[in-house]
Amino acid sequence: MRNFSYVRANSLDAARQAAALPGAMLLAGGTTLIDLAKCGVAEPETLVDIAHLKGLDRIEVNERGATIGALARMSHVADHADIKSRFPA
Repeated sequence: MRNFSYVRANSLDAARQAAALPGAMLLAGGTTLIDLAKCGVAEPETLVDIAHLKGLDRIEVNERGATIGALARMSHVADHADIKSRFPA
């Protein structure tokens, strides 16, 4: 695995700016991304940590559909009452 920079974004704007850097990859938990980097499949120059940013885990359902945040856990989506009633599998 090659060396890379690590940025812990403290806001959405900071995350956007860091993500625009050449070779930047977003980290939100990151087990798979780190494994891919170890194997040489992913070669980030900068990891931008967004895992702690507030509001990115939201799940909202309205008359137009659903909005699922980038950090929403799939188990929370699957258990969400409005998701289950509006979008049954």
